[in-house]
Amino acid sequence: MPALPPDLFATIVHLCEPYFRLPGDRDASLIIPLSTWEGFSSIDWQGNPRAFATRLIYQLPGPQLKAVLKALTVGSQAEAEIVAICDQIDAALGLTNKPIRSPVIRYYQDLVTLLSSPRYQLDSRFVKLTLLLDQGLDAQGVRFVPDGQRGRFDSLLTLLATTGERTLVLLGQPGSGKTTLLRRLQLERAWSELETATGVFAFFLPLNAFRGNDLGAPIPSPYHWLAREWEIRGHDLPDFAALFQQGRLLLLLDGLNEYCLTGIKPISRSEWLNGRHFWRSISIMVTRLSLVAGAWITVRPWAVSRPLCVRCR
Repeated sequence: MPALPPDLFATIVHLCEPYFRLPGDRDASLIIPLSTWEGFSSIDWQGNPRAFATRLIYQLPGPQLKAVLKALTVGSQAEAEIVAICDQIDAALGLTNKPIRSPVIRYYQDLVTLLSSPRYQLDSRFVKLTLLLDQGLDAQGVRFVPDGQRGRFDSLLTLLATTGERTLVLLGQPGSGKTTLLRRLQLERAWSELETATGVFAFFLPLNAFRGNDLGAPIPSPYHWLAREWEIRGHDLPDFAALFQQGRLLLLLDGLNEYCLTGIKPISRSEWLNGRHFWRSISIMVTRLSLVAGAWITVRPWAVSRPLCVRCR
C-alpha cells in the first residue's frame, strides 16, 4: 500500500470510480494488470464504486496501482493525465521510503503511514465548515451567527490559511466528522513537512486523556500536561518548550467536552481556552455543538478577543 498525499488519493479515487460502477465488470477490468499480483485473491469486490475504489487504491502496492491506472485509461483522453499521476505516485513513494536520517523524518513518515488509511479520507464535496461570530452573552437573539463575508470551507487547512486566527474551536454534532477533520489536517501537515520542511509540528491529543501523573495527584496546567505528552510520544524530537516558545506547534486538541478530571483542583474548559497556554502556537479545539451556549466560550485569549468558532456539518 503506497501512502499517498490526500489530494492525490482523492484524485485517483475520482478517476477510477466510473470504471467500477458495475460490480460484475470489476474483475474483468483488473485481471490483466493484476494477474501476477499475489494479493489479487484478497480483493473485496463489494460496495459502491467509491468505496471499492478507495479500498483498492489503499490495498495496492505502488507498481500495481500504476499498472491499474494505465490499463483502465488506455486509449482514452486521460492517458496524459495518468502519466502525471504516476509521476506523483513515484514522488510520494520517494518521500515515504527515503532513508531516515533524523527523528523528525521518522515522525512524519510514521504519521503518514498511520493516517493514510481510508478511515481518514474525506470527500471534500461533503465537508462544509462555516465560521461563526460570537455576539456575546448579551446578544439579542442568536448568539452565534455565520460569517457571511468568508463563506464556507472544505478543509481546515484552507480555513487556517484564510483566517489567520491562532485559536479555533471546531463545533459539531456527534458523528459529524470533527476528529477526522483534525486527523486529516495532521496528515496534510505531515506531507507538507516531508516535501518542504518548515519545522512546524502538528500535535494531536484527545483531551479525555488529561489527568495527573498519579491518582490523587494535582492536575497539571494545560502547558505542563502537553509538554509531558509530547515527551512521551516524541522520542528524540525537538524540545517542547523550545517549539512552544518559537511558535512551531499546531495543537489539535480533541474532545473539549470529554476530558477527565482527577485530582484536587479541576481545570475548567475556560482555562483550556485561555490564551496564556497557547499564545505562540496555533490551537484547534474540538467540542460538541451543544456546548456552545455555555459561558466558557467567552473567555478572552491573549491575542484574540474570542476564540473563533467553526461549525462542522
